[in-house]
Amino acid sequence: MSGESLQLWLSILVLIMTVANLVYTWFNIRHKATKENINDLTDVTNSLVRRVSILEDRSRTAPTHDDLGKLYEKVNSFGGKLENLSGTLEAIKGQLALINEHLINGGNR
Repeated sequence: MSGESLQLWLSILVLIMTVANLVYTWFNIRHKATKENINDLTDVTNSLVRRVSILEDRSRTAPTHDDLGKLYEKVNSFGGKLENLSGTLEAIKGQLALINEHLINGGNR
């Protein structure tokens, strides 16, 4: 083998190794990027699973339509009792005004 043919085969070998390195690097970068994307999506998915789990727990303990109906009935009942109490206090106020007037006038009208 002469020096020129050796140089030719060495150049071909370097070219083949460069192409092999290029292909290896390209596949490796693609795999790394895909793996990072999958890890990012896994993190997002885990976060969403936790958030949905919290919402489901809260919805289980939330008051139902029947519970709210009972609460509204009690509030309405309480409002009626307050109106009754207000009327009673107005009557007492009128009686106290009459008593004060009687005491101020010294028993004479």
